[in-house]
Amino acid sequence: MLKFKFNRRQQFLDESYYQSTRSELVSAIESFLSESNDDEDIEAGWVDSYSIASRYQFDLFILDYTAGKPIEYLRLEFDKVIELFKELSIKQRAYYKNNNFSVFDIEILDDYCVYIWIISLCYLLKRTDLLPLVANLVDGEDQENGGKDWIVEEFLAFNDDNRFDCSDVLFSNPYFELSNAFVTQDNKVSFKHLNKFLKKWYKDLSGAPWHDTHKSEGGYYGYWAFEAACAVILLEIENDKEFHEYLYYPKDLIEFYRTFKPSSAEIDLLTKYQKVSIQAGKKCPQSGYWFTIAKENTRQYFKQGEIFPDFESDWGDVYWQFDGEE
Repeated sequence: MLKFKFNRRQQFLDESYYQSTRSELVSAIESFLSESNDDEDIEAGWVDSYSIASRYQFDLFILDYTAGKPIEYLRLEFDKVIELFKELSIKQRAYYKNNNFSVFDIEILDDYCVYIWIISLCYLLKRTDLLPLVANLVDGEDQENGGKDWIVEEFLAFNDDNRFDCSDVLFSNPYFELSNAFVTQDNKVSFKHLNKFLKKWYKDLSGAPWHDTHKSEGGYYGYWAFEAACAVILLEIENDKEFHEYLYYPKDLIEFYRTFKPSSAEIDLLTKYQKVSIQAGKKCPQSGYWFTIAKENTRQYFKQGEIFPDFESDWGDVYWQFDGEE
């Protein structure tokens, strides 16, 4: 109990609620992904199932972050979120026979929030390799839906010079102040705009379905202005301590971004297989030494094709990371 209270990142979350809510989300995700979909339209059933499961997977990610799970672990779990949204886009575009069907309708506040948070987390977790896939979720295969929102385009443009020109901010409250932070070359001015943005962030997003859920019996996973933290690193603002007063400012993600350096072995794995880790129970894709952060002293040699072992861990799912050939 004391350990949980010490580790959690927001005081609204207690351990019993976390454990029960996490269990419900995991069970629901597994259920929706294994449904037989015996209704009249099987394809429509799968689209609905993956739509719900992918959102629950993101909710689970947010819940684990709020509960204080280590960012090194969450960085690996983030792949699950993106993979499910990718699978959803494939199923939606096949069902609707539209290669440009958007997973997120960013003209709806809830979808907009989730989308800008996912983009922001790609930067904060140093997973910019995922950004082309994330952009495709809305843009579509022919980029038919690009250029709808200035902030989305500005964020994506830091990793892609070929983004769209756009002057519209879809949700001026509170995002107009965030956009103002990017239109000046003076970081002191940018800082002031970000401070105004954070000050109004929670209140101005009162129309979002997650707002004030900590006051209800369920549905609370955490409140986090990931987009503000992302702005801090994109604008290279060095001193963000004044923002620490805001309960929803994810300050430890800033610290992680500034101190974490991917290993050469990880970069090698990412280049070859587009992954930074392999989940337990899957085959080893490359002979060499592997380790898992879910348990101490696990570095060992695996041959290509061997199955990575699984075990019980307080961290959750077990992921194996490449550590070189020697």
